[in-house]
Amino acid sequence: MDYSKSHIIEEINKLIPEHNFKQEQIITSGKNYYNWVRPRIVWDTQVIINAVKCNEQALPDMETKIRFQLEQEFRSIIKVEPLFYNYSNLELMEGVVNGVVAHYGTSALVGDILQDTSCKDGGKQAGCIVLTAVRLPRIA
Repeated sequence: MDYSKSHIIEEINKLIPEHNFKQEQIITSGKNYYNWVRPRIVWDTQVIINAVKCNEQALPDMETKIRFQLEQEFRSIIKVEPLFYNYSNLELMEGVVNGVVAHYGTSALVGDILQDTSCKDGGKQAGCIVLTAVRLPRIA
């Protein structure tokens, strides 16, 4: 499957169709967002992508941890809205995440999560992609 930037954006828009995100609004980690600042700063909504692979029972606890982590990282930002999506198609999830990392740079938050093979729930693997909409300064 083609995991080009446009395909990645397409997959993200399938997950949250009401937003219709464009390429320049997608970043992989809060640590990278400074790269998006151009000459004149305005507030805009950006999307941070993280991937989590764990069994389904652990997802609620994982959501709480990620939400806390993001709130700490972005406490100076006006609004933090983590959006969690259970993603049962791990092949597609891994492709999207790997594609994002390949095109947008490695992210400490994505890290080695996808290497974890111990995440099984009754023979079924569960995955979660976290799309976080945050208000970030960016140039118009």
